[in-house]
Amino acid sequence: MAYITEIHHFPKRRHHSIPSLRQMLAVMKSRRELAKLSDYELKDIGLTRAEATKEARRPFWDIA
Repeated sequence: MAYITEIHHFPKRRHHSIPSLRQMLAVMKSRRELAKLSDYELKDIGLTRAEATKEARRPFWDIA
């Protein structure tokens, strides 16, 4: 019968450096909603239609 005599310690994941699937999905939803805003609503939050469109077209994994 074999016994395990070594314990391997794996490095902990850095949650802040790699976005989680949950974060990516939230960003995707947020960008979809941004694309639906009217020009009046965009003006209210200080964005132009061009800025909102550019942000909405970014891929969901591009969070930074």
